Amino acid sequence: MRVPKNRIPPSSVKRTVPVRPVRRNMKAAPKTFDRRILFIIGIAAASIVLVLFSVFTIRAILSGGKTTPDETEAVTAQSADLPVSDMAAEGNCVVKFGDPQINGTSEAIIYAELISQKNGYSTFGFEIYNEAGELVFEGDAQLLDGGLYAKAGGLEPETQYTVRPYCLESETKLTGDVTMTFTTPARVMSLSEVEKLVEGTCPRSTDAMTEETKTLFHAHAIMKLLGMYFDETVYERMETLTQVNQVMLDYSLNSYNNFVFWNNINETPTKESVALLKDILSVNPDIKKDDIIKDFTISPYSMTPYVKYDNFGGQISSEDYVFDIMKDDQNASVYFATEYPYIVDTPEFQEKYADLINGYLEEDSDEMKSLISQYGKETFDQSKDVMLEAIAAKNKVYFADICAWWLEEIAVLPEKRIYIYSESGRHSMDSMLAPTMVAFAYMYDEFREQTGLEMTVNNSYRSCETQWDKYSKGYGKSQVLAWSGLWHLDRQIVSYVPGYSNHQFAVSVDFEPAQYVFIESEAYKYLEKNAGRYGFYNYSLETWHWTYLGVQIPEETIESIPLATPLADE
Repeated sequence: MRVPKNRIPPSSVKRTVPVRPVRRNMKAAPKTFDRRILFIIGIAAASIVLVLFSVFTIRAILSGGKTTPDETEAVTAQSADLPVSDMAAEGNCVVKFGDPQINGTSEAIIYAELISQKNGYSTFGFEIYNEAGELVFEGDAQLLDGGLYAKAGGLEPETQYTVRPYCLESETKLTGDVTMTFTTPARVMSLSEVEKLVEGTCPRSTDAMTEETKTLFHAHAIMKLLGMYFDETVYERMETLTQVNQVMLDYSLNSYNNFVFWNNINETPTKESVALLKDILSVNPDIKKDDIIKDFTISPYSMTPYVKYDNFGGQISSEDYVFDIMKDDQNASVYFATEYPYIVDTPEFQEKYADLINGYLEEDSDEMKSLISQYGKETFDQSKDVMLEAIAAKNKVYFADICAWWLEEIAVLPEKRIYIYSESGRHSMDSMLAPTMVAFAYMYDEFREQTGLEMTVNNSYRSCETQWDKYSKGYGKSQVLAWSGLWHLDRQIVSYVPGYSNHQFAVSVDFEPAQYVFIESEAYKYLEKNAGRYGFYNYSLETWHWTYLGVQIPEETIESIPLATPLADE
């Protein structure tokens, strides 16, 4: 990982433990003082200490070692001189700080490894104090793989800051004594001088421009100063390369280890992102792309726990995600359990169709006639296993219809979606989830450098309505709801049920052309060789369909699973 020149070296980061001063205001005893009196005083003091020790010991035994609420609120984690095991036993919030990532002079990403925690802690965070002891930042941290991450802004140049961790248990705040100090760098150029530098790099004055246009002009000028490639004839509009540059910059300034502040990734340059880059230039006016842009690290996101890799390749198991969320939703689970169970080997399906499964239904019974009418005669002409799978397939579509509002709601993930720009402007209002967009940007940048070609997106995000149109082959939802279960079983091999497609979660990308011939393109050759380094994996039935997983699949796993043959174009 390349470290930008504008970040302070590790040698300037100090970890300190506050030392409580010992008051020394006792006067020396006169030399003529009777030593027998000193001896008597010593005996009395020792007796008092012994009595107090006995009282506190008995109190601790009676209270089970617990402090009262009033005492708990005043507790600070005296953790510096204790072994980790003792600190954990005492219920302290114990952290080990890492070097902060300082962007320019004004912001820093604070990182600490969570060493131990008391059961019941619900929130962790950091306080930051300036040299005058004033609290300048207080914010909760996000936890990933035992690491705590928080981003602090509004810092000043050439200022030493002290960071202190805290833990919350209910409404009680425990503040640790182990701290970390860091110093923001000095500016070698004032912000007004940077402004002149940027303005002078623009092809014309921005004085009469709107704020939005001025921001774009300044962003392009800064990219030019950094040595980032873009079409210099497009100062007044967004296009792919500008967006790719912006996304890589935002990722680099908002990531630490494999943690990313995904919602700080922008689809276009913003006033805030441009101001930060100007601040970085004030520390080092000669800074270049390679000094800022980090190497890409595959980073997890909200859907990563649902990754699977099978004979269809790498994908997000949205079915598992939906089923998992359904368990905690009363309305959706009721429809699944009583009306439309769509997984054959679940108790719900087995119970609902027990008579059919066990052969208790006569061909001319009303129940059988009703089932044949609902799922189609051709469904019941199949083997038992296929028949049941066909019933389940159509049940899934029934469920998707009646719970459409719920499926759309749970597909709105914590990470934001980013609209995609093409060379000629916004691309069909299409969008990707931020983690997908970051990985795509890095791939696009590398692909363009290697080939000089574009990697064009055909489609990424799809609304539920769009997915219904695709699933129904354009016939419409009402039409396919009347078709047989066998048709739905066959259809679901090539098209996801609305509400379940990776496209609805904006984590998949269809590249252009979205046809089998994509396998002959330079983009496919590049992706086949390099996409795994960026967390992207192919859906084997469609050579053009790739999904960002947020995890790297081991090579031995890929080699051990034979992939299904790609399907011909629909």
